Amino acid sequence: MKHLIRAVSVRRGALVLLMLSPLLLVSCVNRTETLRPGQTIPFIGALVLERAPAKVVQASVLPLQVKTIHAVCANPSSFATSPGGTEVDVTCPSQGTVIAINVQAQALIVPPIRVRGTPTAIAYAPLGNYFYVVNTSAGSITPIEVATHRPQPAIKVGPNPTSIAVSPDSAYAYVSVSGADYIAVISLLHNRVVKDINVGPAPGAIAISPSNSLAYVVNSAAGTVVPVDLQRDVALPPIQAGADPVDVAFSPDGQTAFVVNKSAGTVTPINVLTSTPNAPIAVGTSPVSVLTTKPGGTGGGSRW
Repeated sequence: MKHLIRAVSVRRGALVLLMLSPLLLVSCVNRTETLRPGQTIPFIGALVLERAPAKVVQASVLPLQVKTIHAVCANPSSFATSPGGTEVDVTCPSQGTVIAINVQAQALIVPPIRVRGTPTAIAYAPLGNYFYVVNTSAGSITPIEVATHRPQPAIKVGPNPTSIAVSPDSAYAYVSVSGADYIAVISLLHNRVVKDINVGPAPGAIAISPSNSLAYVVNSAAGTVVPVDLQRDVALPPIQAGADPVDVAFSPDGQTAFVVNKSAGTVTPINVLTSTPNAPIAVGTSPVSVLTTKPGGTGGGSRW
């Protein structure tokens, strides 16, 4: 059975739906040519994972088929998929909007949703009632109610937030605040910041483990990933990744984290139990994003 993974053609401003088999970790590259429905894309690195424990058993370049293309906006920066896979939401920084698309109807659900500042990243709460938009220039997060698509009052987090992840129980959101070298912890029950955790200079992409016990935060300049103990709210010693790490994701069983190294053109698997990086795997030129999938579901979202 095949599932849909969503990706965005950045320079053409289009949402591209790709057919993808389950149990794949995907790292996508920027594309500049015009895409067409039915066209195959041979430049996506795919790492095939065993079910348990999750480990790489094959590295390949996989031809994926474009299913549909939706014009969204100029230079979209990130997207998120609803937990049920029925909706895809895309951030459009230059327009200050979020585009909500119904996957089945392949149409806009509502007119573009206007938020404060420049929306650059987005994440759904796993329970599916809200999604959360990072407003980098405004230093805030905007909750958006899924049922109405109405923005709620913005939550101030600090200067230059860049990335967001929501805990599996939908209790907290974790925001990388690159202008202040910490991640902001937001209580989603009260929609306010309850703690800042120092993780070092310019934190970037962030992922939460399925067990809700760890966060991994990318530091591109240092070429590292910083683990954060979410039970104690403290940063642990950084783990070396590769050149220019830009994204990170956990395997569905939480035993492995995968770090995308853009300049190196690789993905570094990390043993979560031992915090040990394994040999990097070549996936192609300038990978920018990573998703993990499992049978019956899809990856949640990504950025470029």
